Amino acid sequence: MRKVSESHLIKEKHNVLGNEASWETFLARICNNSSPRWNRALGKHIVGGVELDKDDTARAYEEFTKVVYTASPLERWRIEGITREAVRKDQRYRKKLGEQLLIFRGRGGAGKTVTLLRLAHQIYNEFYGSILVLTYNKTLVADIRRLLDLMEINQGFSDRKIRIGTVHWFMGKILHESGICKGEDPSFFENYESYLEDLLEHIRGGAFTKDDIETMKENDPESFSWDYIMIDEGQDWPATEREVLFFLYGHRRFVVADGYDQLVRQGSKSDWRRGLNIKESQTVPLRKSLRLKGDLCRFANAFAERMGLREWHVEANSEIWGGRIVVVEGLYAKTPELHQELFEEHKKLGPDKNADNEPIDMLFCIPPKLAKERVVAKKLEGWGWQVWDGSVEQERGKGPESEKQFRIVTYDSCRGLEGWTVVNLGFDDLYDYKVNEWKKKAVEEADLSTSPEQYAAQWLTIPLTRAINTLVIQVSSADHVVKDALRDVAEECNDLVEWHVK
Repeated sequence: MRKVSESHLIKEKHNVLGNEASWETFLARICNNSSPRWNRALGKHIVGGVELDKDDTARAYEEFTKVVYTASPLERWRIEGITREAVRKDQRYRKKLGEQLLIFRGRGGAGKTVTLLRLAHQIYNEFYGSILVLTYNKTLVADIRRLLDLMEINQGFSDRKIRIGTVHWFMGKILHESGICKGEDPSFFENYESYLEDLLEHIRGGAFTKDDIETMKENDPESFSWDYIMIDEGQDWPATEREVLFFLYGHRRFVVADGYDQLVRQGSKSDWRRGLNIKESQTVPLRKSLRLKGDLCRFANAFAERMGLREWHVEANSEIWGGRIVVVEGLYAKTPELHQELFEEHKKLGPDKNADNEPIDMLFCIPPKLAKERVVAKKLEGWGWQVWDGSVEQERGKGPESEKQFRIVTYDSCRGLEGWTVVNLGFDDLYDYKVNEWKKKAVEEADLSTSPEQYAAQWLTIPLTRAINTLVIQVSSADHVVKDALRDVAEECNDLVEWHVK
């Protein structure tokens, strides 16, 4: 009962859960209503008609009492950053929250996602609000969901909650509720854009009205009743998605994180302020890097300039200095000793001087060709390590189950993620992959606003800004424009870059 406190429920035996009942309360209700009975004839305990022996009881106890998530030092550090006060009272956007569209704008590593989560946490705590966070990245959904679990944030049935989901999941619910989609649709993703266009026609033609929206929210408040909606990577949202959301909720409930120069979705580049007057929105620039240590900022800026991205620049945070850059020319699979040395440093030099970093704090980013047949996962497992392979579709949405697992993701899914140590494998392959992707997109969409080389170079800056302390870049031994750029930067910043040939 979402609006009834546990303290107001009767003390006798019942099967009712109050607002924000804990897991322990839930188990207590089950035990109170289904306590074991001793069956003399069988010589066993019976619960709800089911026979139990000692082994069954032991297995049940183990299942109900095991700790699913244990926070690593880096995760504790990230949680500390999220739970700090989101905004000082003298900041203008704090006063305008809920009265205008709010946009946080910055490049990779500037803290856009953590700023969203920090603000969501403040609304959750201070205003007892419900917040929906939407992203297109399933891997990021799993990452944030794990953090929310570790923070013991309610994500389920309550007026007070933070829920993270993909835009396709949420739009799918809207499309089904509006009658555009019916039942299971195996071609949902293929027809997604046309479904949205159909919905907008219904909206513009008056077939889907404000009254329909209110009915939808009343019938399914857990899916559609939100105080605030936060949009991650807003630059990648097509205008159709923006228009549907604004029709349902108005623009004043939205907070958008905008990485304005890194577009990764086809048909995107949405202007969230279009049609609004200047007083109805506010853009807050995030210039300083909240993730990368100083030397990593210096390296990233030099590499971006060498690749022709002269306007790309991330401002170093003067309070976060240091960092390590390692380039591996050749196969990383031939470097078990280097990998072990990197991990030992990773383990000992984390954010918490009193606790070692865990494998989960190390992130591997790979191109599509290395995702086939779990090449990287098998190699790491062969070296004796545990892995969570997010390059496999069925694993992507689940997230790691243990802090003892290395994380592996494709480059297409690395946006918004971070690691104390990040290993970018096949960095030159990523460039070629994105050049070919641009050529295909340009033919299909007549998008000639940028060159294939510039598009691919912009993509390289995304994994380049995932690391906090140690960045490892692996390229092949063949001649390549990316390796040439790395070599030039290594010579220019010879105090920063280690170069290993394997």
